[in-house]
Amino acid sequence: MRVLDKGLWLWTGLEDESERRRVISEHLAGLVGCPAEELVVERDTLGRPFIARPQTDLQFSQARRDGFVVLAASEQGAVGVDVDLLQPGDWQGKLAGDFFAPKEKRWLDSLAEEDRTFGFFRLWTGKEAVLKALGLGIAQGMAEPDFSKIIALRQSFLENSAQLSARGKLFHLEWWSLEIDAISIVVCKATQDS
Repeated sequence: MRVLDKGLWLWTGLEDESERRRVISEHLAGLVGCPAEELVVERDTLGRPFIARPQTDLQFSQARRDGFVVLAASEQGAVGVDVDLLQPGDWQGKLAGDFFAPKEKRWLDSLAEEDRTFGFFRLWTGKEAVLKALGLGIAQGMAEPDFSKIIALRQSFLENSAQLSARGKLFHLEWWSLEIDAISIVVCKATQDS
């Protein structure tokens, strides 16, 4: 396990679903101060997981991709997290056209080819993290939250943090770009500001 930030952890090599559940359950139990067998995680009507027992203000989000697992937790408000591999490919343009807001797609297309993959995954992980914090998924598309105002200032979007308003709530986003065992990944955590 690696601690990426306060309230953000990364595990590698967790391919097995039952092992992944066990590790996350034990970690969450440690955060709320109870034995893992007493921790009860349920899902709300939108499918967002929450700790039903013991009583706690701790909110969490998790994401996984190819053996990488990230967990974000916060007692200050909603939190969302996403992880993805930095994989170049022609498919990004099609996916961006299908899911991103028009200004985001134009910005992505304006990037030099060597920056496009990085830009795509910054947008993708940021959108997923915010949607998870809101308790939504990508089924309705990813045009919202709209990062257009942030990427209008290209340099600020390529930095490791940003603020974004979505559905009347303000979120603080942070990104980590890591190389682990010759695999490049991007992690994004979105925390709702109080």
